[in-house]
Order: sequence, then structure tokens, then C-alpha cells
Amino acid sequence: MAARDRIRRVSWLLQGICTLLAVALPPLALGFWLTFDAWAPGQPPFDRWAPLPHPMPPASLAVAGLGAAIPLGLMVFALVRLRRLFRLYARNRIFEAENSRCLRHFGQALLALGVVQPLAGGLVSVGLTLTKPEGQRVLEISVDGKDVMLALIGGLILVIAWVMEEGRRLQEDSALIV
Repeated sequence: MAARDRIRRVSWLLQGICTLLAVALPPLALGFWLTFDAWAPGQPPFDRWAPLPHPMPPASLAVAGLGAAIPLGLMVFALVRLRRLFRLYARNRIFEAENSRCLRHFGQALLALGVVQPLAGGLVSVGLTLTKPEGQRVLEISVDGKDVMLALIGGLILVIAWVMEEGRRLQEDSALIV
């Protein structure tokens, strides 16, 4: 099997996985927040803010859900752009302007996710402790290795997209020279 055929097959598979994740993640997240009272209080990582009110006030869930929705939106955007890139590869469109654009958008989303995720986690902590008395409310912003790696990988992908675009331009220019 030729390399291009393997690229096409793997790209079709990865395109399907990206589609599945982009479609499934938002309703799963919504279901999580709608059923929060049934199972989440007292479970990690929510146990660090215990005791949480039961049932959780809708305003608290709305603020916490908004905090979780921001990185989720970035993830879905990244998956949609990655899906588009894999679709181009599956159609044997390898070195085109749209490829580097998809890759650039994916890198931007990962970089933004690495920066936004700690702040969004702060919004979740505020939402979940919103109804606690003064002095017991929490604003917890933490940066872990995963956030740093997401930002660094996003930056790496941005540079790769830039190099790919420059290579594509050079290829175009050399094709015009007779």
C-alpha cells in the first residue's frame, strides 16, 4: 500500500473520530451539569469545596457551567478545524493553503486552551461556592503541566503551520518559473 493510501485511510478514521467528539462533547457536558446534584458533590475534584449545597442553586450551576463551557467551546473549535484538515488529507489534498490555515487555527485553539483553562477553572470554583457565606467562597486558579503543555504544543503547531505555508508559497513560486 502506498504512503498516500495509508494517509488517506488514517485521515478518514481520524476525521470520523474528530466528528464524533465534536458532536458528543457538548451534550455530554450539558448532561453533566444538569445531573450535577445526583452524583458530583463529594466526588473529586468537587470534594475540595465541600460541603456543597444540595440541591445546587441554578445560578451557581449556571456560573460553573459557563466556566466549563469556555474551554469546551475551544476544544470543539479545535476538533472541527482538525476534522477539516483530516478531510483534506483524506481527499489527497496535502500541500494547499487551506491545510496550513486549518493547522494554524488548531494551534491557536490549543494555545488559547492552555491559557484559558486555568481561568475557566476559577470561574467553576466561584460558581460552586457562590452561595457559601463570606469567607468560605473560593476563587481557585491553578496552572498545571497539562495547561503549559497545551500552550507549548499550540505554539509548536503554529510554527509548523507557518513553515508549511512558507513551503507551499515557495513551491508555487518555483512552479511559475519556466
